[in-house]
Amino acid sequence: MLNKTVMIIEDDFLHMKLFNDILENQGYTTLRASDGATALELARTDNPDLILLDTHMPRISGLDVIK
Repeated sequence: MLNKTVMIIEDDFLHMKLFNDILENQGYTTLRASDGATALELARTDNPDLILLDTHMPRISGLDVIK
């Protein structure tokens, strides 16, 4: 068990599922967010080890989340 958490921020359901399935199959715990606002909240409360971020999302873009 890796005991590492990866947060996936992706607004496309199929991409989210693909990333999630691959990471969980490799032993990672995943957090998932489909928009920037949820992503910011999860990142602050759960402190993931790595974040995979889609830069083109509605409302709050991935680039704004990075800032």
